[in-house]
Amino acid sequence: YPLCALAVSDERPVSTQSTWARLCLAKGAKPETMTGLAGIGDLLLTCTSNKSRNFTVGKRIAGGETLQEIIDNMKMVAEGVKTSVSVHKLSKQLGIEMPICEQVYQVLHQGKSFKKALDELQARPLGKEFHCFENYVKNTLA
Repeated sequence: YPLCALAVSDERPVSTQSTWARLCLAKGAKPETMTGLAGIGDLLLTCTSNKSRNFTVGKRIAGGETLQEIIDNMKMVAEGVKTSVSVHKLSKQLGIEMPICEQVYQVLHQGKSFKKALDELQARPLGKEFHCFENYVKNTLA
């Protein structure tokens, strides 16, 4: 969940979980992995806590610092910075649209402004967020 602070608003963590789940399911993950503490719990912490290194990087990017300035002044690693590159490549390979992760990649590695990325995300209509779990729910409850 790289730098979810980029898109903090009420519905965006749900949208992030949905797109992240599509990527994980495409790679063979079990749906319950994304709905437990390892999935939703980690996402919520990353999106809301100053204790999260990724959240801190996103917040500092939003405050106008460059990624290099942030990295130069951090004592610990924010794994989402490098993960954003891997997620970008994998989502392209698999043909999975991941709008928040794509914007994070663009801001961190392609020089897009935080403001432009946020505007583009907030202009997107919300969709059916958890359609990736429909078959799992049908088969589990049947």
